[in-house]
Amino acid sequence: MDPCPQIDLAVSQPDVVILASDIDVGARAVEWVDQAFPDFPVVYVHGNHKGYGDNIDEVQQGIAEACAATGHVHYLDRRELVIGGVCFLGATLWADFQLYGKGSSVLAKYDAEQLRFS
Repeated sequence: MDPCPQIDLAVSQPDVVILASDIDVGARAVEWVDQAFPDFPVVYVHGNHKGYGDNIDEVQQGIAEACAATGHVHYLDRRELVIGGVCFLGATLWADFQLYGKGSSVLAKYDAEQLRFS
């Protein structure tokens, strides 16, 4: 079975396409989104893996610029967007396990795991 089957947009006729999470690395997803859904407004929220190994501010700036250039892909990064009277809210959720230094990451991950199951 194809893990990513083609969607027949002529049949489904979406009002809005919502893409949330890790679609591709950095701003590369925006080019694909622009080509795959050229006739639809797209709400795009990047995933938490986009910033791995890179400066997250630069990654977010690149995504924002690429989306703005399309005219129909709307990048939501702690923002809201209203389309057809519907309000979309978008933000990537982060956990900085090294916020208090590398030595604190083990304890921070343990605390997060405890919260997950409480």
